[in-house]
Amino acid sequence: MKKILKEEIEDIFKNIENTCIYISTSLKNMEYYEYILGKKGYNVTFFKTNVGSKKELIDINVRLINLLNKKKKNIIFIDFSLAMSIFFDKYDSFTLEVGKDYNLNKIEEKLQEYAYEKNYLITEMGQYSRRGDLIDVYSATMDNPIRLDFFDVELEKIKIFDIDTQRSYENLKEIQIYSNILRGDKVLITELTGKTTSFFIENLELVEHSLETMLLLDNNDKEKILARYEVLKEKSEIIEVALSENRNYQSEIEIKRKKELKKKMKYSSITELNKGDYVIHVEYGIGKYMGLKMMYDKEYLLIQYADDGELYVPVEKLYRIEKYINISNKEPELYKLGTKGFKKKHKKYKEEIEKVAKELIRIQAKRKKDNGICFMEDTVFQKQFEEKFEYLETEDQKKAIEDVKKDMQSYKIMDRIICGDVGYGKTEVAMRAAFKAIESGYQVALLAPTTILANQHYERFKKRFEGFPINIASYSRLSTRKGVLDDLISGKIDLLIGTHKILGDNVIFNNLGLLIIDEEQKFGVKHKEKIKEKKTNIDVLTLTATPIPRTLNLALLGIRDISVISTPPLQKLPIKTEILNFNDEEKLKKVILEEIKRDGQVFYISNDVKGMEDKVKYLKTLLPSFIGIEYIHGQLSAKEIKGKIDAFEKGEFQVLVASTIIENGIDIANANTIIIEGFNNLGLSQIYQLRGRVGRSKRQAYCYLLKSLKQTQKGLKKQESISEIENISSGGYVIAMEDMNIRGAGEILGNKQHGAIESFGYDLYIKLLNEEIKRQKGEITFNNFEVKMDLKDKGYIPNDYIKEAERIKIYKRIVELTKISEVDDIKDEIEDRFGKIPKVVNTFLDSVKIKIYCQKHKISKVEEKDDFLYFYFTNNVLKLSKKEVLEGEKDE
Repeated sequence: MKKILKEEIEDIFKNIENTCIYISTSLKNMEYYEYILGKKGYNVTFFKTNVGSKKELIDINVRLINLLNKKKKNIIFIDFSLAMSIFFDKYDSFTLEVGKDYNLNKIEEKLQEYAYEKNYLITEMGQYSRRGDLIDVYSATMDNPIRLDFFDVELEKIKIFDIDTQRSYENLKEIQIYSNILRGDKVLITELTGKTTSFFIENLELVEHSLETMLLLDNNDKEKILARYEVLKEKSEIIEVALSENRNYQSEIEIKRKKELKKKMKYSSITELNKGDYVIHVEYGIGKYMGLKMMYDKEYLLIQYADDGELYVPVEKLYRIEKYINISNKEPELYKLGTKGFKKKHKKYKEEIEKVAKELIRIQAKRKKDNGICFMEDTVFQKQFEEKFEYLETEDQKKAIEDVKKDMQSYKIMDRIICGDVGYGKTEVAMRAAFKAIESGYQVALLAPTTILANQHYERFKKRFEGFPINIASYSRLSTRKGVLDDLISGKIDLLIGTHKILGDNVIFNNLGLLIIDEEQKFGVKHKEKIKEKKTNIDVLTLTATPIPRTLNLALLGIRDISVISTPPLQKLPIKTEILNFNDEEKLKKVILEEIKRDGQVFYISNDVKGMEDKVKYLKTLLPSFIGIEYIHGQLSAKEIKGKIDAFEKGEFQVLVASTIIENGIDIANANTIIIEGFNNLGLSQIYQLRGRVGRSKRQAYCYLLKSLKQTQKGLKKQESISEIENISSGGYVIAMEDMNIRGAGEILGNKQHGAIESFGYDLYIKLLNEEIKRQKGEITFNNFEVKMDLKDKGYIPNDYIKEAERIKIYKRIVELTKISEVDDIKDEIEDRFGKIPKVVNTFLDSVKIKIYCQKHKISKVEEKDDFLYFYFTNNVLKLSKKEVLEGEKDE
């Protein structure tokens, strides 16, 4: 046995010339080794499972074979549970090269033979798609899927594309595509390699703990697993790794993202139209969308109304329809065509909307009139501070930072909300704002709803501001520093972080310039009143993970500004949610052991504070004795809560039983499983927040909801809603609609608007309100200007070019465009995603350009005669050739 310190890892490999495989249960250690040795020029690869799916294991198997076939020395770090897997020693593959001729049908046959799943749009590894002359493939060893673009039989381009946007961004000359079925002999990792490969096992005691977990999970194959382990142990040299005292290894790893994020256009699923969805037409009221229909070479949306009434809406008039999103859980009634019911309601509520618009304009004018602080522009120190950020900013994050700086560097009083999902980078935006305010000579206050969250912010800010002469203090139940209030009034403290305690009359700032509020909706009425008092003439930045639909941006016109961060960080995987029976002990035991097997940790949420100690005892009888379990709840002292959270973060125990006290502010990257007991007694938004405690690293995270045997109707409805929140980028929007009843809109617009929102549906209400604000302010809104278009052919998008589910999304985006250049952009995207554009689609896009031209120039009618377009103004007619309009018009 060889003993080393963690930082001495290079000593193991530097005198060995052949490939080395190093096995450990500590992912943190291996992440550290990979970084340190990679920096020194070694060929290093780190294998671990993120999802544990069959496709991921195939990917790892193929990569391992390829690495081990290379003649040069490689150092491979591998998770113990993965090293104990059975591998195949052969695979099938084929290579494609740009410029060569291929039979597309033969390629498709090969992909089917390789067990690829056919999907219209690729969503995960192991799938392929064929659309005309395009074939998309997501093969093992690929970080992203590729698109094969053919011109007849010639492979013209191989393009890497983004799975979220489906847009391509990089070209390749050739690609190797691997089979999803591996072949050859089933072997151990020791047999997959050559005789010269050296094996190492780190910290035998920890490995044998992990082995014990493995045996508990797979009791039937106990002998096989033990035999496998003995072979591995016999082939390996044992390394005992110790840690140096007071050394922060994680801070030595500069985790930089390797790929630049592409700009993504996200379209929230909440507003996507699907067959059977309720919609509202601006003239005819609520109906049901029944799909797209072709009639007389034109495409229409079919809307079904009461008494079998049918309305056919041309696709170019799609802007007159919105998905109906109501703010109660009641199913809406369909209107009858030809009756005056909806028109009467429309008139009544339109008057109310006019009043709301007037009030919003008044507030906006007041905000513009009042002068606030003008903070200094970016300095060298601000740039240095920003360069210390260890990740690449997402596009949305960059935009939010720019918005905040623009507000702060003007005399306008900032009142901005930064809205983004858990882990999307809101705190970094706040840190940069705080730095700017402090450097400009002002103090900053950060207000958090709980002691835990305030403490987490304090620790994070202290670490992030290290190396800069900025004095940060905390003021909450956990504060130990004396004389905080004296230092605050004298100006010695630059940034004060705390709970509602900082709103007290005894807390006096010397020169407060910026107030940052985290999760404002968590504060009670009294505290909100105190916040309003503090807000006078200082800049305010509010952070919220409570998802606000993008459209609420329009409602906030004049009251508060909003920046939405909707782009997830790179490699963030959606959290998998599963509902389990409360009394399924075997399953409960399995999910906890599965997480611990991969060196992870588990949150167990129980709101039974009195029975929490009994819950810990129960879990101790259920789980092996080496698994450490602790508990926290709001009735413990602040010091005890902090101590246990710190110990959990350091990995001193594996399971933390907690009340919903952890809903905000716990950020532990190694905890990737959360079990929520009695979820039917919690609000959906609360479940969403708790679920957000996991999935904060690159690993697959799991949320298990334990349901009681007796289920109410409300509980069953909640279960249905939970199944809709799987997707990481749209889950929040669904929650906002399902659970909070558009609480944001209610609070901002007042309860009087409830009837209007219910009648029009949320989206149409916001749209009408925004239009009314612009009308009262005298602003031109091109896309509201009705144009009668009498063209020979307006074109459409054929079903054999783009399927209906995608086609309706494309139509919706096109009819909302207001610039001719935007039409060209979407044309490029369509060609990239779906192949060569048919003539009929080009005709449709040209008709959209003509419509935009008319709206821009206030032309009420356009008529096509003999290849000329006649434009009708109120008193005049203008005659132009079609070419002059389509090629001569430029966006201003």
